[in-house]
Amino acid sequence: MGLVVVMVALLLGFHTQQAGAAGQKAAFPIKPITMIVFVPPGGGWDTICRLAAEYWRKYLPNKVSVVIKNVPGGEQLIGPTMLYNSPPDGYTVGTFSSGAAGPIIAGVVRFDAKRYEWVGMFSEDYYITSASPKSGFKKFSDLQKAKKEILIATPGFATADALGALLAKEKMKLNLKMIPHEGSSGGTLAAIRGDVDLVSSPISSMKKYVIDGHDLVPLWTSAPERLKRLPNVPTLKELGYPEVGKMFVLHRFLAAPPGTPRDKMEILQKSFRAVLQDPEYQAKVRDTLDAEINLANGPEAGRLLENLINLLQPYEKIVKAGWGKK
Repeated sequence: MGLVVVMVALLLGFHTQQAGAAGQKAAFPIKPITMIVFVPPGGGWDTICRLAAEYWRKYLPNKVSVVIKNVPGGEQLIGPTMLYNSPPDGYTVGTFSSGAAGPIIAGVVRFDAKRYEWVGMFSEDYYITSASPKSGFKKFSDLQKAKKEILIATPGFATADALGALLAKEKMKLNLKMIPHEGSSGGTLAAIRGDVDLVSSPISSMKKYVIDGHDLVPLWTSAPERLKRLPNVPTLKELGYPEVGKMFVLHRFLAAPPGTPRDKMEILQKSFRAVLQDPEYQAKVRDTLDAEINLANGPEAGRLLENLINLLQPYEKIVKAGWGKK
């Protein structure tokens, strides 16, 4: 009998340990997750992050909340840097833009992009470049003939907006001068007021000003084909500048700090992907932002960023010049 009792006790102990281990794995997350967003409230980036956070709770174990923490400034590099230095405990994630390829090449960042743990991607957005009604510009040829310096608003140099503007200046031979503004909404409002001549922003950010309203004059888009709601607006490919068009694409990445444990990353990746596949979420993204959802998984998102850096590498001198470096 003594041997039987001992065996039963050992088995009970073994199953208790297994249950305890499973409970520990299932326990994550047990508190709200913070999402660092590197732009101020308002605009396409902030909107899509808040929308994803709302749905993410539905798919996370224990249905914990995802809290948005806006950390703008520093040419949109403060947020990614804060993320890089955050505790790798799974409770902090953050946004990362394809526009960061520029400052990475220029050597002005304080993080190693290859070390982030990639959760996935929100979307990829094409751009509309529009003119202020007060500028007098109505088509591309007007810019080519301009005698004055053309002011173009950008939300900092660490953006796809700025990379596209740098290449537009070089390849399209336009006398552009970039004027930094906080977020896409700030630059758009500056163009509406007439403080700047041009603004290039993702369709998601420009929709209500150009497609729904007539606050700005659309000159071109970076989309592969003409937009159905802007049938008279040419694409950069049509104008003969496909390379510039490749830069005017915003990829919205989501990452976690380097060293975040694999088991927690799997939970974050799986639940975030479920958000992207949610039909209701997809409808809201397309109706509200006109953005294209990208289902790339974590490793695929990381490789896409590397590909963008490689694509931009031949223009290293131009990029460094934009940052005031040789």
